[in-house]
Amino acid sequence: MEEKKVLWHYPALRAIFSLRNNIKYSFRKIPSLKYFNTIAPLKGGFTLIELLVVVGILGILSTMLIVVLNPATVLGRSADARRKSDLRSIQGALELYRSDNGKYPTAASSGILVNCAGAFTGPGGQVYSQKIPCDPKGTSQAFNSGGNYYYYVDPTNQAYYYLVACLQLSSDSDGVAFPAGAGAPSGSCASGKYFVTQNP
Repeated sequence: MEEKKVLWHYPALRAIFSLRNNIKYSFRKIPSLKYFNTIAPLKGGFTLIELLVVVGILGILSTMLIVVLNPATVLGRSADARRKSDLRSIQGALELYRSDNGKYPTAASSGILVNCAGAFTGPGGQVYSQKIPCDPKGTSQAFNSGGNYYYYVDPTNQAYYYLVACLQLSSDSDGVAFPAGAGAPSGSCASGKYFVTQNP
């Protein structure tokens, strides 16, 4: 007994025994591990079935989007809009030429005003267009040679003309049949529909 009493006189030993007793008390207060087993485990990711469902839905939505937008139709509509703009631009140059010269210019060659990408000039070198536009399809279009828009001018006195572009979409509301009396282009138009401008 005397030896045990002597030990308590040392503060360090007293602290160790006190800490041991506190730890024992703390463990008594911890709830049973059975309680923790009742808690639903947190999910860290998706199951394979969930991923397959998501991929399937995305595939269906992508297919619907392609059907609605129809890339070929969108591209065709854009190309046809450019063709119309090109012909109106050339038409403006032709009217300036007629205003200066009293008639429309003769074709540089059959069905061609000026080879596209070249300048359209008049007598004395007057420039009416720095660059005649080409068809969006370029030389791959089968309607007229060299990617050029079709040009026909009255062979008698050059009093009227036709500018013709082959439209890509047969459903275009501005599409018409090839004008009668406008000669014949060197190729054919797959859609069978044309955009035509002529002297006002």
